[in-house]
Amino acid sequence: RGSGDGGRGSGDGGRGSGDGGEGGGDGAGSIATADAAMGSEMRRCAEHLFPLPFLPGMAATFADYLGMAMLTPALPYWCADEAGMTPARVATWTGAITTAQYAGAAMGNFAVGAAGDGLGAKRTLLATLLGDVALFTLTAVETRPGALLAIRLVAGASSPLVAALMYILQRAEDKAQTLKGVNAYSLSVNFGYAVGGVVVGLAYGAMGWLGLNLLSACVAGAALVFVAVVAKGDAAVGLVLTESGARRREEAEAGVGVGAGMSPRASF
Repeated sequence: RGSGDGGRGSGDGGRGSGDGGEGGGDGAGSIATADAAMGSEMRRCAEHLFPLPFLPGMAATFADYLGMAMLTPALPYWCADEAGMTPARVATWTGAITTAQYAGAAMGNFAVGAAGDGLGAKRTLLATLLGDVALFTLTAVETRPGALLAIRLVAGASSPLVAALMYILQRAEDKAQTLKGVNAYSLSVNFGYAVGGVVVGLAYGAMGWLGLNLLSACVAGAALVFVAVVAKGDAAVGLVLTESGARRREEAEAGVGVGAGMSPRASF
């Protein structure tokens, strides 16, 4: 009988071990469910901040504003170190070149908007980004203040500001998406400005004027490739001037005014 009790005890131990295994399985299942829920929430958050249909316009905006933003903190170093200016001339040329850049943007927006109407938002984005690549590269190698002023004037005029916002808002299907598109554009603007300042502060000593401006040209080139590959043409998204399409166009034009008002560059 003692042997039998021992066998029964052993059986009970086996059943306990089985229960432990079942508990372990439930615990692993709970962890997997929590991980899946967290992953799903992170994806929803990413899609909210970076809506897939708006990404080409956001990428173009970020690349352009990054290059523009890097000029302001780096320019005094270039004037003093590369051009050998006195402190008084550093202040004068820094103000003149920076003003030329933003004046070019203010004037160029009209031309870019007209180009967007004629060529479509995607083609206009590609053209302006190609201009950014070329002009940011010229900025890196130029050593004459007057020539640099002219280059940055044209760089401002080549800004994809209007084309990017046009691309985003044309793909908004209702007022809620229009607001989301303006927010996405504003996020790209501010992120470009913030990153530009940080990069100059951290990397100017190591990369110098040449390296930083070539970096901005590379970022613009990456955005150019991204837009060329990912962005859909206007015909592909069915932009027809039906009654609802005309209404969305009016909302988009109103959104351009809102976006420009929120833009640091447009506040010039």
